[in-house]
Parts: sequence; C-alpha cells; structure tokens
Amino acid sequence: MNLGSPDSTKVKDVRRYLNEFLMDERVIDISYLGRLLLVKGIIVPFRAPKSAHAYSTIWWKEGSPLIELTKQTAVEYMKEIHAKEKYNFKLTTIKPYYNNPDYINAMAENMKPFLEKEYDHILFSYHGVPGRHIKKSDITGCHCLQKENCCDVASPAHDFCYRHQCFTTTKLVTEKLNIPANKFSISFQSRLGKGWLEPFTDIRLEQMPKEGIKKLLIICPAFVSDCLETLEEIAERGKETFIEAGGEEYTMIPCLNVHPLWVSAISKWLKEYADGNKEMILA
Repeated sequence: MNLGSPDSTKVKDVRRYLNEFLMDERVIDISYLGRLLLVKGIIVPFRAPKSAHAYSTIWWKEGSPLIELTKQTAVEYMKEIHAKEKYNFKLTTIKPYYNNPDYINAMAENMKPFLEKEYDHILFSYHGVPGRHIKKSDITGCHCLQKENCCDVASPAHDFCYRHQCFTTTKLVTEKLNIPANKFSISFQSRLGKGWLEPFTDIRLEQMPKEGIKKLLIICPAFVSDCLETLEEIAERGKETFIEAGGEEYTMIPCLNVHPLWVSAISKWLKEYADGNKEMILA
C-alpha cells in the first residue's frame, strides 16, 4: 500500500491529490481548522504548480511510476503464488519488517551490482518526519529524542520508533554487505518546515564533495517503489546539487520495485499471515 499519486501531471489533478493527502490528520497533526488554513490557504496553492512540474519530469507513458510499479508488484506476486481464487478485500497490516531477514536480504542483493564499481560513500536517505511524530509514537513518553543516543539505548519505544528502525535497517544491510562504517551514513529527505529529523539529505549533498566524497551512491530504503521522492527529488535534483557542489559521480540505486527477492518476501509474509489467521479462526 502506498500513498498514491495524482491522476495526471495537470495542476488541477495534483492540487486534488495534495488536498486529499495533506488534509489527513495523521500527516499534519494539528486542529482541523488550522490544517484547513495551512493546506488550502498556503501549501497547496504554492506547491501544486511546482509539484505538477516535478511529476511531469518523471511521469511514464503508462502513468504514475509509483502506481505502475505497484501494479507490476501485484502481478509478480500473483505469479509467485499461482493464485486463481478471488478474495474479498480486507485491509489489515503486518508487523514492521525493518529488520526482517527476507527484507534485508532483498535490499542487500538489490544493492550488490552497484557496489562493484568504485565509490567513496553510500548515503542511506530515508523519508523524514517531524520530530514530534517520533515523540508521539514513544510509548514510554520519555525516551525518543529525549535521551542521548536514544536509538542505541534499549527501550520498548523502539518497537514503534521510525528513527530507530531506519538506523537498524542500515546497520543490518551494511553488515550483510560488509560495508565499513566510514563508507556510509544516514540522512533524511523531503522535509516540510522546521523540526524534522536531521541530517537533511539536501544539505548533506552540498557538504559531501567538500569533505572529499566525489563518487556517491545513494539509496532510499523508506520507499519500496520508485516515485516522485526518489526519481525527481533524489535522482534528478539530488544529483544536480551534488555535482554543482563539486561531486564527480552520482548514482541512485533503484528501489526494490519488482526485484524477485522482494516479491518472494511479500508472498511469504502474506502466506504466513493468512495461515496464521486460519489457525486463529479454527481455534
């Protein structure tokens, strides 16, 4: 499941999409009236034309890359399970898979071909969130972003902490690929305003060439399908920022998309979940 995309790159369609997306109280967690004034009065009027242009640079002839990749993933999944039955739709969730061995293995194998060429550094760029969202998800109420090195100090809060899970995914993937600690780092992209998780990806892309990092690989693990935030923000604008700052080589590693190991992982998880539900029903 993904957030979706506008129906087209026309400003009116992008405006409609942004209104639906940003008016969700789980995205902008302020009062309805405040959200209404912010979204419809400030953000959307200014953002819609810019976003429409951005979408136009990455749009496929079939339509939105995110939608098409999601459809392709579904097709590959159906091949994987050889399903012929029809199911009634029921929306539910599986537990976070940030440290799941199948996911980590798929990530590592997807990255391997890009590690064969010479590179100076790998930047793991995760989608950012406001710090207040991290604190709101802290079931202890006193750990996340309130203790030094909070993500490294064991806590029940980690089961719900996005920041900790980003660090854990990076640690597990780099360990599996034997990437030295001095060859990778983490940043957060797509920020809106102040108070979001740092360091910021766009700022790091400006700084890295001055630190001697000339050949960069960048990957966006928070996205399983390529979309506006990877294809335009990172692959296009990110590269422009890095090269203008003195970088020489810049390569974005694609998202998992329809990688066979990723499709197999999804298939395995859903089968395990379905089998578990059957056992619960029988019990």
